[in-house]
Amino acid sequence: MYSVTVFTPSATTPVTVDEVKQFIKLDVNTDDTLIEALIIAATDIVEKYTGRALITKTLLLLGDELEDDLFLPYPPIQSIESFQVTDSTGAVHDVSSDSYLLDGELGRIRRAPGESYPNCRAYMGVEIKYKAGYGDNPADVPQAIREAIKRIVAKWYEDRTIGEIPLESEALLVPYIQNWV
Repeated sequence: MYSVTVFTPSATTPVTVDEVKQFIKLDVNTDDTLIEALIIAATDIVEKYTGRALITKTLLLLGDELEDDLFLPYPPIQSIESFQVTDSTGAVHDVSSDSYLLDGELGRIRRAPGESYPNCRAYMGVEIKYKAGYGDNPADVPQAIREAIKRIVAKWYEDRTIGEIPLESEALLVPYIQNWV
């Protein structure tokens, strides 16, 4: 069993209020707060729908077992900040970066050939803190994802309700859906 939480949230969103306003052809500032809230909600929905982090954030994975192949939620993974295992005595062991191979795009950690992991014998004894996302800036996020977010926000703004992802946005997001193989 694994759980993942946000340790440090993203510092920005993949699209700006001004980009959305230009997309929907809105020239007034009276709804900027609403548009910003819709961007945040749409970003969250897109991350959950695709299974990917968009703007750099630090995530913390806690788990019971340490397997030879472990998939970290919300790739792409930029780096592993810390990787620790707690044994049955409560002793914490750092897992050396030489002990595993990271495929950041898939979000997979694989035990390196000839290496071994410390024994994990504690409930939630695996702790991995990692940075995920395409980068620190909106321009680092693939344009199709940014376009999908603008379209979602435009639809929600027009309807004044938060609902399903519009079909045209789904079509833009399908290539980015994380498939856990």
